[in-house]
Amino acid sequence: MAVPLYMQGDTFIDLAAPQTQPVHLPIGCLCGRIYGSIDGHISTHRICHCPDCKKMTGGTYGEYLIVREESVSFITGRPRMYSFTGCKELIQTHLYVCDHCHTPIYKREGDLRPAAFEVFVGALQDSEWLNRHRPDMEIWTRKKCEWLPKLERTPPPE
Repeated sequence: MAVPLYMQGDTFIDLAAPQTQPVHLPIGCLCGRIYGSIDGHISTHRICHCPDCKKMTGGTYGEYLIVREESVSFITGRPRMYSFTGCKELIQTHLYVCDHCHTPIYKREGDLRPAAFEVFVGALQDSEWLNRHRPDMEIWTRKKCEWLPKLERTPPPE
């Protein structure tokens, strides 16, 4: 029996899959105490409509760049981790934010050993990269606000 590579609501990163060209994207928080970068490949540019992502971002969805852990480094400051169990039930989510201004920088789901970080696109210091790179996928679309447009190159809502 084949094991599905992706299950609704789960974080999936295929670390063996072909990836984009390497990038250098500065990241940081609102107050400037945390500054670092993504230096490496972005596996997925994803939008999530789950209730937890809406709460973490204060918006109608969460938008992330999924990267290998070793692709993220910090020059100044370190994010503080907050853990919670949310809508994905039994899966622990670890949210990393600036301890001063509380800007979300990245998150991880499940065991702390997986090699994937989900970097919030709001942490990008220059959003110009986003103008040239649309999201690759949309998940939790059954919780998507009905007035949001369907994105190109993403699966249709369930």
